[in-house]
Amino acid sequence: MISITMKADRVKQSSVAGAAPPARTEQTPRPAPRSVAASKECADIVMWNVNDPELYHSDHLVVRHMYDADHAAVVWFGFRAGQVLKDHETSSTALIQVLKGQIRLNAAEERVMSVGQTVELPPGEHHALTGLTDALVQLVLMPHPRYHSLAHELGMAMRP
Repeated sequence: MISITMKADRVKQSSVAGAAPPARTEQTPRPAPRSVAASKECADIVMWNVNDPELYHSDHLVVRHMYDADHAAVVWFGFRAGQVLKDHETSSTALIQVLKGQIRLNAAEERVMSVGQTVELPPGEHHALTGLTDALVQLVLMPHPRYHSLAHELGMAMRP
């Protein structure tokens, strides 16, 4: 059974087998992530603006943590032409998507990526990014890297 509770402009769905629809109650709105720049909050809906001029800085790469949960993290990188995100790796699967502009991805192979293109990198693959033009890149990490770290610290790391 799927129940839907509506409040203002918000819809929340929950799936509970055999449960009666919940009574209408006031819910505390979820706060927007602290580091989200230039977003507008409308009830529980948070909008991100790819045209925000604060996503770019002439002296350094801009990094914005847009979404943060155990199952995933979303990070935006604002590049001016020539700016570099140096070689690094992550313990998560990484989806790299170009939202604006053009970048060079140096990973197992070098490739130029443009608006709308996405690449999936497996955990542990070294990679670096360079802005060929002013560019906005969205990184999705699944699951969030802290999940791996915490599981390892608690002795819960997944075993084959």
